[in-house]
Amino acid sequence: MKIKSVVFFPNGNSIVFDKDGEQISELQKSWFRLFIKHLDKHKADYENAEILMPDGRKANIINFEGGWNWEIN
Repeated sequence: MKIKSVVFFPNGNSIVFDKDGEQISELQKSWFRLFIKHLDKHKADYENAEILMPDGRKANIINFEGGWNWEIN
């Protein structure tokens, strides 16, 4: 599978296209979620960290029973 382009959106998501311009859905992951998993793997404490998105907006991590999500202000 040959990737032509990857786009990272300011909302934390991504989109991946092949050489024909078709989306490759199995490769499209939330880059924000992948990064938080990376922090969790290294047991980083980010509870009070300021998280800035590429467009300068702040993101807040929302923890709930069984998982987490995020919101962008």
